[in-house]
Amino acid sequence: MIFLRGDHVPGTTFSLGSNSLPSFLGASIGVTGMLTLSTKLAEERMDGTLLRAKAVPHGMTGYLIGKIITVAGANLLGFAVTLALGMVLLPGLSLNTVSAWVTVLWVIVLGYVASLPSAR
Repeated sequence: MIFLRGDHVPGTTFSLGSNSLPSFLGASIGVTGMLTLSTKLAEERMDGTLLRAKAVPHGMTGYLIGKIITVAGANLLGFAVTLALGMVLLPGLSLNTVSAWVTVLWVIVLGYVASLPSAR
């Protein structure tokens, strides 16, 4: 995104990087939510972790909830770092109102709900 700083969106005054960053952040939530969790589940099925989790009462539910929290937390950390760097390096990107932060938060939650499995 930083290499797009000098280019502007046609007809506007803000940079192309500022326009592309929200799409990048949304894609990172969706892709990481779907791919990371499914890859971890397949990997831990092969090494026997899921079989050991079945042996404990409510082990599978606890395992799945723990994995969802772990993946979401790691993804949220990467999201926050990328957003912080984008706010510093890209002109025209501002989150200086409460409604902007509320929008960011509901998009993050919606992305997690759509990409991470429900633990029912």
